[in-house]
Amino acid sequence: YMGYVSLNFTNHDIDLIEEGIDIHLTGGRIDDMNLIVRRLVRFDMVVCASPAYWAQRGIPQVPEDMARHDVLSYSPMPTTHLPFETDGQPHDVAVHSRMEANDAAAL
Repeated sequence: YMGYVSLNFTNHDIDLIEEGIDIHLTGGRIDDMNLIVRRLVRFDMVVCASPAYWAQRGIPQVPEDMARHDVLSYSPMPTTHLPFETDGQPHDVAVHSRMEANDAAAL
């Protein structure tokens, strides 16, 4: 028992050693091979829009249809592609982001 817990919420890349962080919870791919990584939960992202948008632009039937749609993206970096999985195979689809934010509340 540590006796004290400090939570730090950020959308920025961090240096766990430099900042003295013992546990880091994140979503997405982990590229740092020096970390011990365990998947805690799998969560699915969804594509959604207002009924008016779907009526005007059409509902995508396959991931590649997203290339003709404008997206609002949640990301700390510019979004040029979205990850999808079809028949168990991951792939990226090029998209055009009209707005992005690093905080979901802003979207």
